[in-house]
Amino acid sequence: MNNRLKLFISAYNLSQSEFADRINVVRASVSHVLSGRNKPSYDFITAIMKAYPELNMEWLMLGKGKMLITPEKQASDGPAERSPEPSAPVQNDT
Repeated sequence: MNNRLKLFISAYNLSQSEFADRINVVRASVSHVLSGRNKPSYDFITAIMKAYPELNMEWLMLGKGKMLITPEKQASDGPAERSPEPSAPVQNDT
């Protein structure tokens, strides 16, 4: 996971410090995770999810799929919205 996190940080052109600030964690935490010294905690993962909802967490944690979630996928992951019922076709007697 640490290599994929490095890729993500690089793709956003951030330093480790900037990334730590954006996800609101101690800078040393990011350094320790990226070096492989520590595994990311639940709070660390949650902070990433909140700061970067477009990041595909399955990719980050398991290496499956693409780095970023498409907007359609993000919308479908939210609460289901009922689409309006189709209206009856209008008949033209002309």
